[in-house]
Amino acid sequence: MVGGQWRKCEDHEGPGYTAGAVKIVGDLNGDARPEAIITEESSYCYGMAGTTFDLVSKQIDGSWKLMASGIGIPKFLTTKGVGGWPDIEIGGPGFCFPVERWNGKEYQNHRQQYEGKSCED
Repeated sequence: MVGGQWRKCEDHEGPGYTAGAVKIVGDLNGDARPEAIITEESSYCYGMAGTTFDLVSKQIDGSWKLMASGIGIPKFLTTKGVGGWPDIEIGGPGFCFPVERWNGKEYQNHRQQYEGKSCED
């Protein structure tokens, strides 16, 4: 947090910069606790995708745990990993996007896809 805003990018004054904001809040994995997506926008810091995201989950003790982070636009899929966590397609420029799956410890690359169909790098 910098000045009450989420900021990863050092280019706070550059054109096209948008400070971090909570974009989605909901229960993604069915555990009755909320998750949130925090996004920040800057083509200077995040290239052609222009955005970064952090997925955080509220824990039993009330703290927030970082579950996933990346450059691109997260899209939650109907396919699931361990514990009911949805796969995340990380979109951006191009035609073949990584899909990450929760393995019980972290989100890891699981496959590449475009419009729901498998593709090659």
